[in-house]
Amino acid sequence: MQTQIELREYQKNILKTCLEKNTLVILPTGTGKTIIAFFVVIERLKKYPDKTVFFLAPTKPLANQHYKNFIKFFPEYKEKAIAITGESRPDRREYLYKMAQIIFVTPQTLQNDIINGKVSFYNTSTIIFDEAHRAVKKYPYVFIAKKFVEQAEDPRIVGLTASPGWKLEKIQEVVNNLFIEAIE
Repeated sequence: MQTQIELREYQKNILKTCLEKNTLVILPTGTGKTIIAFFVVIERLKKYPDKTVFFLAPTKPLANQHYKNFIKFFPEYKEKAIAITGESRPDRREYLYKMAQIIFVTPQTLQNDIINGKVSFYNTSTIIFDEAHRAVKKYPYVFIAKKFVEQAEDPRIVGLTASPGWKLEKIQEVVNNLFIEAIE
């Protein structure tokens, strides 16, 4: 079953940039940032069919919501996708990372599992950072992006935010911390 989602022209243009460069997508709530990210996931899986994709969201409810929406829009990927949060036992999570190709996860859980050697990015092509404006100071996004760029062979990062901040310094910190090459 194929999805019936039709991207708007501006979404297609943003998607094109996201596929070519690490991109920070800044759009108001309700304008389709998540849908663009879902298409990034699909396109990267087509390009790197044996690699994993991570989709990070700062809270368990949001990570689960993104997972459910992804499956709703792309049911053909249901067998390849999973949501992992801190509620899953650590020993079980190690197994879950190996079983799925599209992993919706909270940043704290992923950071802990990287530190504890349960997961790495050597076989990962893409990470989506939802609410990317959080990628400052010691928030797990900063650690995760650094490890991803160090380990992945063909890394692609997409950050999503409706509110990048008002201070140029804070926006620049997010751009630097997520290795952003383009802003849409």
